[in-house]
Amino acid sequence: MQKETNLNQILQKIPHGSVVTSVWLNKQGISSSLIHAYKKNNWFKSFGTGAYFKLNDSIELNGALYAVQTQLDLSFHIGGVSALSIHGINHNISFSRKTYIYGLRGEKLPHWFKEKYKDDTEIIKTTILPKDIGLENYNDKDFSTKISTKERALLEMIYLTPNKNSLNEVYQLMESMPVLKPKLLQDLLENCSSIKVKRVFLYIAEKLNYPWFKKLDISKIDLGKGKRTIEKGGKLNKKYNIVIGNIEEI
Repeated sequence: MQKETNLNQILQKIPHGSVVTSVWLNKQGISSSLIHAYKKNNWFKSFGTGAYFKLNDSIELNGALYAVQTQLDLSFHIGGVSALSIHGINHNISFSRKTYIYGLRGEKLPHWFKEKYKDDTEIIKTTILPKDIGLENYNDKDFSTKISTKERALLEMIYLTPNKNSLNEVYQLMESMPVLKPKLLQDLLENCSSIKVKRVFLYIAEKLNYPWFKKLDISKIDLGKGKRTIEKGGKLNKKYNIVIGNIEEI
């Protein structure tokens, strides 16, 4: 009876469509032997070593990320161009791309996650932005996960430019965003550690000249020193000291 009571309480805490980890179950007072018993009796199905899901549940990427974020307290989240797509911003962007998952350097995704989604995701580890700025809740089924806001996603996308994303793509997406939050952008830019990202963002933003750009205080943003080459063979923009192609000819 005690085991059934414990199990019912645990099952009620696990949202439908989400992964539950052995780490979290142990913290709830469920021993490894009891987890094995629940699995043997088909209350839990294995999702990989140290990860499970409820009987008759189906798991998608967000359900796995929910466990990574809330049960393992890791910073990994959908960001960059993938987050922009969730926000409905995907002008001329291919839908066949992998989902970009961003997280802090030094953190490790569990083996079960990497094995399940190795063909569907691209993991980007970086410390260019703090983990507590520019994230918002994305509701999915009975739970929510943290994803990048449009503002943070743009900077994450530029971080991968031009190796993963072209400058043309960045320009086209920013062109379709006449409304952004200048206060959040200011906070992100002041706390961004990548000189390249900040310079490229401001270069494109100035060209678009939307109202939100005029509200930014560039004097408070550290743009570093020295020249940065974004594209070989490009022209030097003296204001931002970057060598870059002519994106106006898109």
